[in-house]
Amino acid sequence: MELMSPAGNYSSFKAAIKSGADAVYMGLSLFNARRPAKNFGFTELEEIIHEAHENNTKVYITLNIDLKSNELTDAVKILLLLVKVKVDAVIVKDTAVIYLINKYFPELEIHLSTQFGIANSKAMTAAGKLLKAQRVVLARELNFNELKALNNDDYPEREIFIQGSMCYSFSGRCLMSSWNGGRSANRGACQAPCRFLYKKNDENIPESYFSMKDLSLADKIDVLNELNISALKIEGRLKSSDWVGEITSIYRAILDHSTEPDLDVLQKFSGRELAHGFYGGLDDLTSEQKIKQGQFSDNKTGDTSVGKGKYDLSIMLQNNKIIINIFSDYGNIIVTVPHKWIIKENRAIYFSELEQRISNTSFGGLFLNKFTIKDDFLVTKSQMKNIISEIGSNIAPLMNRERKFLKSINVPAEIESELKISSSDIFNRIPVDFRNATTLRINAKDINGILKSIGSSSVKKVVIDQAGPDDLDKIVELSEIIKVEISLFPVQFENDIHELEELISKLEHTKIRSFEINDIGHLMLLKNSKKPVNGGPFIAPYNHVAAKFMNSLGMEKVHMPMESDIECLKGLSGSEVKLRFTLYSKIPLFYTRAQNNDIHTGDKFTDFQEISSVVNKYKDISIYYSDEYFTTNGIDLNDLNVNELIIDLSDETDIIKKFEQLKIHPEKFKGNSFNLKRRLS
Repeated sequence: MELMSPAGNYSSFKAAIKSGADAVYMGLSLFNARRPAKNFGFTELEEIIHEAHENNTKVYITLNIDLKSNELTDAVKILLLLVKVKVDAVIVKDTAVIYLINKYFPELEIHLSTQFGIANSKAMTAAGKLLKAQRVVLARELNFNELKALNNDDYPEREIFIQGSMCYSFSGRCLMSSWNGGRSANRGACQAPCRFLYKKNDENIPESYFSMKDLSLADKIDVLNELNISALKIEGRLKSSDWVGEITSIYRAILDHSTEPDLDVLQKFSGRELAHGFYGGLDDLTSEQKIKQGQFSDNKTGDTSVGKGKYDLSIMLQNNKIIINIFSDYGNIIVTVPHKWIIKENRAIYFSELEQRISNTSFGGLFLNKFTIKDDFLVTKSQMKNIISEIGSNIAPLMNRERKFLKSINVPAEIESELKISSSDIFNRIPVDFRNATTLRINAKDINGILKSIGSSSVKKVVIDQAGPDDLDKIVELSEIIKVEISLFPVQFENDIHELEELISKLEHTKIRSFEINDIGHLMLLKNSKKPVNGGPFIAPYNHVAAKFMNSLGMEKVHMPMESDIECLKGLSGSEVKLRFTLYSKIPLFYTRAQNNDIHTGDKFTDFQEISSVVNKYKDISIYYSDEYFTTNGIDLNDLNVNELIIDLSDETDIIKKFEQLKIHPEKFKGNSFNLKRRLS
């Protein structure tokens, strides 16, 4: 088995090689799921890979986030660079990158990121046959029997995490961070809301309900070897070089049978309790305990780097001058401006408001990482505007070296043509407006509540979530009245496959019109179906190339991401693929397999920002929905046309009445605009 270590910076890279790693994985300045790590510049990559290969160590580059349409050109330039420097593989999530590699860069080996959520045999088959992946980083939620079911020579190689932190949400696919502040886990900006403290229901004292114990499977290595696992991955690109070196040495010794696994020794490498994760079961996975003893218990990176793509600000007022210190990995700058006299204090603002004003603003591709101020003070509003401009004009040039390097790479005309966004779209002619919504989304348990009134409503189609064999009769009854689409549940494990196959087989002979898929494996389940297949929210493309590729795989329509910002929506609007868009919905923030006897359906959890989520359950999966509705009301989307508009009223009462009221008076229903008024980072 290959031992793979993290390299968040050059020191960690050196430590991993010296300590016996067979491979290292690392991110670049752009497009990786660990933005806070220092990562690696484009100009140093060739030398890094040469050094690794001289030491018989492979290098895997992470391009494992979902990309917007306007980011694809830079992604292609990076792929051209990776071919040139002979990287050993690319770890990817976005289907556009997968498509581009397979068509234009076949020499690059594809490893599917764990965020792809591969958790069953159908998904493994799709990964190999449809996506042409050579390796899959499996979802961390799998137990022994589920890993065993994927032990098949016909599948791509299988890689699993052996040590490190765990996400509460399935395979790291989470919208909580995005909902709370526009920081997308799917785009490498997760703020780890599962580590926050939450108040449950009416309790006054916040607790840690979702913080997972750290994973260690050191004492299961012999069993994993029997399952033909190809690679063991240590999580930790944010860790220090000392941490990486020591833990790599320990696992090297275990693999070489020169030492026995000792969880007490490994415990010092974690700030949380260690456990076997889902390999050991579904319960006892979260913990409030913080480990305070041990050499590495502080869980710090040990590096002073700000991080690629970021800058820090430190502010102070001294001798009537505002001193602004700007720190970044591309250089440090001191900006000094005179403090203007304030005539009327009631018209002034505190300087600390600067943090909020620029938190989602990019200066030359750099975003604010850390803001500190010594003794807050008042400034005029006009001076605040001038200072923001001054900061921007100083920060923007810092990224020039990396940007200039990318600009020096020419994209072949054939690929450039592929990346162009269409200016005309014959498939999407419906303006985004509540009055044009004709599709209703509900859960299967809601069917009885709409049967009598659906026929006389303006609803033209119903999408049904969470359907099972017991719902078949009422689904058939509803399909006699109106068009029905069955949405397949996004989280599927091996034990779910047989039941799902039977349900699909029975539905194939009914009047239901179509299926909605939310997992790549669903395409294999539906390969013999004669009914149309549409893409659902859980498998949504973030760019027009991904949308076209998904269409080529057999999806007639694709759903725009629930966490979209305006930039993302505009990019998708030129995809020449039928687009679906949800106008109103509770947002599923977490899907988790972790079980907790103290958490029940209907429980409400509220964080320090007073943002709440409510638990629902389907089979053994807990779903945490936003307490607030997402709504597009009040957002100017006049330039956006789609093929289908959806209103999601799952678990509501008097569903048809509310559907009709929303179409006429959406302003009467309060909600949250999610990322439509801010930038999705």
